[in-house]
Amino acid sequence: MATELLVTAQYAEDADAMFEKASSFADMIEVTRKISSYEGLPALPMVQGRTYRTNVKVFGLLETKDYAIRIDTLCKTMRRMQSSEHSEKVKSWKHTLDVMPHGEGSIWTDRVCIDAGWSTPLLVRYARFMYLHRHTQRGAQSVTAVIQKSPRIYLPDVAAFQARD
Repeated sequence: MATELLVTAQYAEDADAMFEKASSFADMIEVTRKISSYEGLPALPMVQGRTYRTNVKVFGLLETKDYAIRIDTLCKTMRRMQSSEHSEKVKSWKHTLDVMPHGEGSIWTDRVCIDAGWSTPLLVRYARFMYLHRHTQRGAQSVTAVIQKSPRIYLPDVAAFQARD
């Protein structure tokens, strides 16, 4: 069964500056370099509709080859990015990222729904660790992460994110 991870981070930087980071693989590569590497992933801004392929190595030991990241939505106006990700080991990793203004700074929210079969509980806990690490490396003022069973059914050819998301 798919499991959802909701991560919320508060930043002193404004929403536009944080979304600029959010929509760049260069930022992701930099803030995770101590725990993972992404072979073949370009250190460039993301492009909507494009699929990127990478070999992911976690802690220099565990490797997932041919991990696909499709950028479904990239909207600078709404400061929203949605991706659909998968590999041989990960059936589905649906990610919605929103950055909203909050006072003088911003709130960055990652909503991730993961289905990796029997290894889902392990992968979700690693994802929680990874997202907390990313936000800490970016200098978040506060970060929270909640894991819950997903109330939604995900099918490969059906859009995972409805307007209420």
